[in-house]
Parts: sequence; C-alpha cells; structure tokens
Amino acid sequence: PARFMKLHQTWLGDVSLLAKVSLVVGLLIGLFALSSAGTALVEKEQQDIQQATRDTTLLLREVNRATRFLFERQYEMRQILFSGLSPDTTLYDAADQGFHDVLHKIIEAARGDALQSSRLDRVVEVDRRWISTVSTPIITAVKAAWQQDGSLSVTERERIFQTASANSTTRTPDIIQLMDQVAQVARDGLEERERRLDDTEMQRRWLSYGSLVLALLGGAAALWLSVSLITRPLRGLTRAVRAFE
Repeated sequence: PARFMKLHQTWLGDVSLLAKVSLVVGLLIGLFALSSAGTALVEKEQQDIQQATRDTTLLLREVNRATRFLFERQYEMRQILFSGLSPDTTLYDAADQGFHDVLHKIIEAARGDALQSSRLDRVVEVDRRWISTVSTPIITAVKAAWQQDGSLSVTERERIFQTASANSTTRTPDIIQLMDQVAQVARDGLEERERRLDDTEMQRRWLSYGSLVLALLGGAAALWLSVSLITRPLRGLTRAVRAFE
C-alpha cells in the first residue's frame, strides 16, 4: 500500500491511462506536423523560385529574338534604300512584325515588374519615333522616286538618308541598348534566384537533418513517457494489487 500511494504522488501519476496514451501519440503527431509544415514551406518557396527562373529564361530568349529582329529590320531598310532595286518591303515588314510580336510577349511577361515595364515603355516610345522619323520617311521617299523616275540615283539615295538622319535623333542601336538593359536586369534577377535556390536547398537539407534528430528525440521521449507513464504505473498497480491479496 505504501508503494501504491507513492506511485500516485509521482509526476502525472494520477492521470488516466487514456490521457497518457494521448500524450505520447500527440507528441509524435506534433513533431511530424512541425517537420511536415517546415518541409512544405521550403518546397513551396523552391517551386516559386524555379517557376520564376523558367519565366526569366524565357524572357531572355524573347529579348534575344527581339534584338535579332531589330538587326534584320535595319538591314532590310538599308537594302530598300541602297540596293538600287525596286523597293520591296516584304522582308522589312516581316522583321518589323516579328519584332513587335515578340515585344508584346516581353511586355506581358514583365507586367508585374514596375522597373522592367517602365523600361519597356521606353522601348515602345523610341521604336515608334524611329519608325515615324527614319524608316517610314525613307521607304516613302524611295517608293515615290521609283514611281516617278523608275530608278534611284546614288545622289538621291544619299539625300534621302541624310534628310531622315537630320530629322531624327533616334537610331536602332538606341532601341537595342534599351533591350540590353532589360536583358541585364533579367540576368541579375536570374543570378539572385539561383542564389536563393541554393539557400533554400541548404535550408531543406538542414530541415531534413533537424527532422531526423527530432524524430529520434521524439521516439526516445515517447519511449520514456511510455515507460514512465504507462508501463511503470501498470507494474506498480499490479504489485499493489498483489500486495492486497
């Protein structure tokens, strides 16, 4: 009887068996939930970074395509002026349409980035100025000369080119420079995301190690609690009952 009374005075000795089992199970579930929540948060961040990386890679690819179309458009415009052939704007129009189609995709992809959006607005503005003050006047003058004379002299070509150059301060390299700035910002963001991805991978590893340690500690704690709160009291109760026999 004395040993039985001492048992009830120990820590949680007067707690019911169901409560003791619930305590052990709750401890294990709590550790598992904590580990799972931490892992889920890290994996979600990794997925977001990876998606942003894919979007940035596609953006850089489109910027390269846009730059290529700009070079092609400039080349075709010069061909119209200096080739000495009857003006055919088919290839120029294709390059111009290709550039604007790709530029529209880039603008849509960068819509959530205020800095990139403002820079792309500048690209649109400078491009419109180049078209209105350089390419359109040149192509219009070349077509008019061919319709009137059936040819275009070297002197007339130079005059048309010089007139357009004098009336505009915008050049194709200005647009390309702006596109390069867009690409550089995207590359900087890509490098930053790669660093963040490395950091989150390190966090995931440490979280895995921590989860393993917590699982071992939790298992040890659960075993200790099982022995202290369930097995040992049952043995004490058994001995106490036998003592009354």
